[in-house]
Amino acid sequence: METHWHLEEIIRDSSIQSFQVTRSWGLLNLRDHRLRNFGARVKRFAKVADEMVSLEVVEKLATHASPAGMHGASAQANGAQGEALVLLTTDAALTSEALADAARKRGVPEIAVPRKIHRVDSLPLLGTGKFDYVSLKYLAEAL
Repeated sequence: METHWHLEEIIRDSSIQSFQVTRSWGLLNLRDHRLRNFGARVKRFAKVADEMVSLEVVEKLATHASPAGMHGASAQANGAQGEALVLLTTDAALTSEALADAARKRGVPEIAVPRKIHRVDSLPLLGTGKFDYVSLKYLAEAL
């Protein structure tokens, strides 16, 4: 069975050789410009100024800017503009300028650069060692 996708906006993340597809809310993995597979659906998006921004892309951007730190992205309500991106990080030296520079180098749109960066001692983790995104969301809303 052949599946057709209507792709309105594709953002290339060259570090992982995949494309973020905001219309279908998932990741397409490509190799040599050919579709390899449709990755797991991404449920973690923020609506910033009527654009859907993947929180996973924000976290990967922060990891490129500061590989030594742990980073978790979330969103806060931001009135008429929808939501605002919030980055919780263990790196006290990470700045918006460093994130913007990493975004330019990787071709990530500026809308994916969080304006609010909050330093924490540690990020909430589940028993499996993965991020606890529910707790992360509560932390971001409390700021």
